[in-house]
Amino acid sequence: MKSNNNQHNLTLQNISYEYNGITALKSITTAFETGTLNALIGPNGSGKTTLLKVASGLLDYSDGAVKIGDCELNELSIMERSRLIGFAASGVDFPFDFRVRDAVSQGRSPHLDMLGNLSDNDEQIINDAIQQMSLDDFQNRSVNRLSQGEKERVVIARLLSQNSPVMLFDENLAHLDLKHRLALISDMKKLVADGKTIVVALHDIEFAARHFPKITLMRDGGIVLSGTREQAITSERLSETYDLKFKIINRETPEEITIIPSS
Repeated sequence: MKSNNNQHNLTLQNISYEYNGITALKSITTAFETGTLNALIGPNGSGKTTLLKVASGLLDYSDGAVKIGDCELNELSIMERSRLIGFAASGVDFPFDFRVRDAVSQGRSPHLDMLGNLSDNDEQIINDAIQQMSLDDFQNRSVNRLSQGEKERVVIARLLSQNSPVMLFDENLAHLDLKHRLALISDMKKLVADGKTIVVALHDIEFAARHFPKITLMRDGGIVLSGTREQAITSERLSETYDLKFKIINRETPEEITIIPSS
């Protein structure tokens, strides 16, 4: 049952971030509500990955605040933070020759006892994540003998096994074939129905429009708009975001929407 409160809202308040003299985020203020499925879209260099990394605590911020519910991210220990929020990076290469099951099991690390033992419940959560990403036949295979798309499924399964209330995905869908992409979206919809907060960065505007009820548009390190699909998927807003012209067909029927860009 979906949560009726804001305990797992992910809120960014006046967040800016710079690296090497380049401003990657400019005074970002936005919120992703408990029990919602959110797409984060925009051109290359718009700040999507940086926003997710700051939101997950992987990048430090000096001004503003990132909160999960009423908890300020900077006030939490790494383990406390990991129990609340998880991040799946894209294009990951594993530095060690893990078995697939061992790599997925790493997602349970924030939940283990002091001896690092997996409980029966942990094992079941790992099994469920492996099954969700169709990795049953790969469990004993080395992750470094997998294709890039298969590695991406391991990374996603690891995040699913972490089972944090807030889940952030950084363009992972781009590495999945259509079958696994649609299966993952189906799983995400079930997770948000149970109260998870999910944010997915992606480049496929049409896919975002068809499958995500909430969409945030980014450009040049700022938010163009954060709102409903109906508010975001207009020719005016997309043109403002991508500096292109757009024709939108079947806008009233999300599963059939077609978006045609032109210069």
